[in-house]
Amino acid sequence: MFLVTNFGIYLKKNADQSQDIFVHSIVTGKPIANATVKLLGLNGLAVDTGVTDLQGHWHSAKHKLANLPHSQQPLVFVITKGHDSSFIPYARYDRKLNYSRFNIGGRQLDPSQANKLDGFLYTDRGLYRPGGKIHIATIIKNQGWWHDSHSMQALDGLPVKLVITDPTAKIVYQDQIKLNQAGYISADWQLPDDATSGEYTIKLLTADSQYQIAFQQFRVADFVPASLKLAVSFNKLDSKGWISTKNLQAIIQLDNLYGTPAAGNSVKAEVTLTPGQITLPGYKDFNFYDPLSSNKQYQHTIDDKRVVHVTDLSGHTTYDLDKLNYSNASYSLNLYV
Repeated sequence: MFLVTNFGIYLKKNADQSQDIFVHSIVTGKPIANATVKLLGLNGLAVDTGVTDLQGHWHSAKHKLANLPHSQQPLVFVITKGHDSSFIPYARYDRKLNYSRFNIGGRQLDPSQANKLDGFLYTDRGLYRPGGKIHIATIIKNQGWWHDSHSMQALDGLPVKLVITDPTAKIVYQDQIKLNQAGYISADWQLPDDATSGEYTIKLLTADSQYQIAFQQFRVADFVPASLKLAVSFNKLDSKGWISTKNLQAIIQLDNLYGTPAAGNSVKAEVTLTPGQITLPGYKDFNFYDPLSSNKQYQHTIDDKRVVHVTDLSGHTTYDLDKLNYSNASYSLNLYV
């Protein structure tokens, strides 16, 4: 048997065991209003009925399904409008959404606690410097998230307490704020210039401080210079033997650790020329001897103090090494930047 229909149907079961039906057009994706919804029991008779609103929504209240005899146990929702109709089972396992593909972490609602307040508290960012201003906001609802006028009136004017503690658990700010009908409040707090670095805690409590409604943390830290990475190379390294210092340059490249060039940084360097044994790539089995440096047992260190080197917009600067003073011999050159 085949069923061809334009009705797309979503069935949502709520924490209080009531059900919500959402009907939309498969062709246009828009809600279908004024569709008749019937919840049929085992005996084929309707145990609940209604009509979708302009948003294609209809709500089946829990109390209408309480204490029904076995012959009237809910079986299937049937939706009709004009010549079109469709259905969805009331509670069949193979029609349930598999949550294993989704992150469903969070608080679990206890229907018996539905009238207790619950909230989400947040700041404009998670890290501040001493002396900065913190913008705090929170949204508060009862745990059942009822949207009726009675619940909104119950929130309007309800006093709550906002408390901020520093890393030593000392209270540094507290204020009593009244909720509006939407359960939304906001507050600002100016950090002192000598604020202690570390993790701060914001708590939203009931006026008597007996119950915690919401909780959030932020961090205060002094300014830390950006980490840098340094690369050093020479313009004459293609030789397989000795190289002369004539036109020799050290090329400095300075970047921020996150990748952008580190411009405007002063760079200091020290060059060390050390007489030593000569080795050449490709001649590992040979020993080379420099008669000019064989009797020299000293280290020649040179500081370049002629000019202050500052990295340009590309994080680049160079050192000219062609004017180093050294005796006629072979040396090992080390550059410290």
